[in-house]
Amino acid sequence: MSNENDTQQIIQRLERAEQMIVQTLDAHEAGGTISEPTLAHDDHQTPVLARIGTLEQQVVKRIARIGQEVAEVSPIQPESAAAAPVTEPIATAEPAETPQWVKNLTDIEWLTSRLGIGLLVIGVITLLFWLNDQPWVTNGMRLGAGYGIGAILLGMGLSFRNSRPSFGQVLSGGGIAIWYLSTYVGFEVFELIPDLATLPITFVITAVAYGLAAWQKRQPLAYIGLLLGLIMPPFLAPDDPSLPIFIGYVCILLAGAVTIAALLKWRWLNFAAFSIGWLYMAIFTFVAVDNWIDDILVGDQWAMQLGIVVTLALFGIFPLVRQLRLRSGLTAADLAIQTDADGKETNPYPVDWIDFFTIVTSPLLGVLLMLALWPDMGTAAWMIITVLTAAIYMVVGLALGRDARFEIFQVPLFLVGAILLPMSLLKVEGDITVPLLITLSVEAAGLALFGIRRNLRWLLIATHLLFVWSFFLWLAGILPETIDRPFANLNFLASVIFVIGLGVTAWVQPQGLSKSIYQAFAHLIALPVTGFELDAQFDGKTYWLILHTLIHAGVFALGYLRDNKWLRYQAIVFAGLAMLVQAGFDVEGDLTWPNMMVLLSAGIILAVNVIKKQLNDRLEDGDKDQLLQVLGLLLAAAGGFVMVVRLGATFEAGDVTPFVNTASLVSVLMMVALLLVDLRFAEKPYDSLIGVGTHILALIWLAFQVQDFEYSLGLISALWAVYAIALLIAGMVFDRSLMRQLGIGTILLTIAKLILVDLENVSTGVRVILFSGFGGVLLAISYFARNIWRKPEEPSEPAVLAD
Repeated sequence: MSNENDTQQIIQRLERAEQMIVQTLDAHEAGGTISEPTLAHDDHQTPVLARIGTLEQQVVKRIARIGQEVAEVSPIQPESAAAAPVTEPIATAEPAETPQWVKNLTDIEWLTSRLGIGLLVIGVITLLFWLNDQPWVTNGMRLGAGYGIGAILLGMGLSFRNSRPSFGQVLSGGGIAIWYLSTYVGFEVFELIPDLATLPITFVITAVAYGLAAWQKRQPLAYIGLLLGLIMPPFLAPDDPSLPIFIGYVCILLAGAVTIAALLKWRWLNFAAFSIGWLYMAIFTFVAVDNWIDDILVGDQWAMQLGIVVTLALFGIFPLVRQLRLRSGLTAADLAIQTDADGKETNPYPVDWIDFFTIVTSPLLGVLLMLALWPDMGTAAWMIITVLTAAIYMVVGLALGRDARFEIFQVPLFLVGAILLPMSLLKVEGDITVPLLITLSVEAAGLALFGIRRNLRWLLIATHLLFVWSFFLWLAGILPETIDRPFANLNFLASVIFVIGLGVTAWVQPQGLSKSIYQAFAHLIALPVTGFELDAQFDGKTYWLILHTLIHAGVFALGYLRDNKWLRYQAIVFAGLAMLVQAGFDVEGDLTWPNMMVLLSAGIILAVNVIKKQLNDRLEDGDKDQLLQVLGLLLAAAGGFVMVVRLGATFEAGDVTPFVNTASLVSVLMMVALLLVDLRFAEKPYDSLIGVGTHILALIWLAFQVQDFEYSLGLISALWAVYAIALLIAGMVFDRSLMRQLGIGTILLTIAKLILVDLENVSTGVRVILFSGFGGVLLAISYFARNIWRKPEEPSEPAVLAD
């Protein structure tokens, strides 16, 4: 059967199904008899026709069921009543909205599990350092402790893969991370792992992470394998590293991540691999070549060039080939723009923006790294490579645009070519700022003009990026330059062409935000361009004022000629701002105090007028109560300040019994009083302020109690951790959001103290207890949070809590 016959038969079958449905609905509304339609038998069917045949059978069965239901439940009505049948709307069950407490519970589970596993990993690695200092520990115990603990965590994570998959992924990820870090400790600290074994070990660990991620179809392990698998090798490098081996290792890991991302459609994993991969290639290019290896060999350069090519293929070519292959089986009808119920046009088969981004940026990054890798490359060779590459991308983009299935790829491919063309000037001898700015401006304006006139709006993406590049180039390379001959120099010519390019782009675009932005930028950039030219010839600012007034007047007149309100408003606003700036300077250019006062007064008047409405809305009778609340808040703050001062003076005197001294008991009474005021009398937002203030006082009070102990830093962290966990649990039990937020905030504060302070100033054994204990408790809270936070009105196992 030919393609044309297939298409006609598909259309006929779809029209027949539509007629059956319409006739059934009409008969049902009129109260008539609904008869079961007959099906046409077709032995020779394509897969599409077979699918349509299945749908036809389902439609016929449903129509027959509707006819049977109508015959059973519909009473026979008089003919007069049948003319106006009364039908009740079918009640459809809407999905129940997830309760807020369940959302909060999910957030707490997520946060505490991640924080807990991170602290536990640090605790395990600290344990390995502690074991290294113990004479009774053998080398086998040192080396096996980390891998053993990691295996235990990994096994526990796999045991939860069905009941609590998210929690299991956290444990498995912690086990994988401990394996990586144990390899580093075994190589660098224990010196028990040889140089040649480090990369194979990390490769095997990464393969395990990739494999488990693909097997469980969950991404976290893949991220951990990708990130740590690429971060660890530089720390495991021998004294004389082999650059080709490292490049090959990186390329294999990137290829694995890209393959998994493509098979399982994990777009963000692909983006993570893209980011880390190109960052790695940049580090190898800019750091390794200059600092790591004194005399880089030609073979190393070619190995790095091969790595750049492989990375370009993975993230610049492979996504394009994959997308082209996916769309090759579609037809023009499949890709037609559709309109939804709201009249909004949608593309039924869009291309992921991540693929767009990688397709565009990968060749640009590859070309720039190649330029840095071969600094001795001649100008001619560089121009041939960049121009030829740009031409290939632009020609392929235009060629794909002839086919409706692939025309969407005109955007990334043509954009690559448009950006590569100006890059061909980067090897030109001397200062290339002026020719590069002129090239970028002319090319961007030409793309905008061509794209709008030919209805290729996607070319505006290239225009925007080129003008952004031009703006930063103009800002950094031309604007600060000293001008010897005003209005008769190449810098001014390049700036004028830049402004004209902005104006042309604004002129050809239809009304919208983009057009307004280009108009404003062309107007604004014209001011310093002319101002600096005048400043080179004249010392005063009078000529600035005259010329800029003419520019504002010209924009204002253009707004009337074009009937453009935005241009008129823009001219008035910019002129007013210019007047204010000029008012602050005298004719010699110095800022004077009287004129500064004029500026300040004008600013105050403007501010008062802006906020006058808000002030009027607040000046009501209820403000008296608010004043009382503020007064109480000030008294509470004063009491808290006196409490802290009293505690400091008491403990500074020495010989104070912690927790049971007079200052501490008075402080407890003070905090209890503040809490009672908070719970019974304070209104929003003062109740939150009192609660936060009381919480801060409690942290200070706890720190004072143990400040004179031998392990004071560790004890403070332990007390804060216990207090934070108690707050979090109390907030979950009593459903108090402020308690939960303060508990989580204190947990983060304690973790910051552990890492920034305790890690250097506390003994190794205490660090092991603090990190491992705190991490384990947080993991336990994450696991038992559903039992702690149980609402009586909710079922015992709500479906929304499933991982």
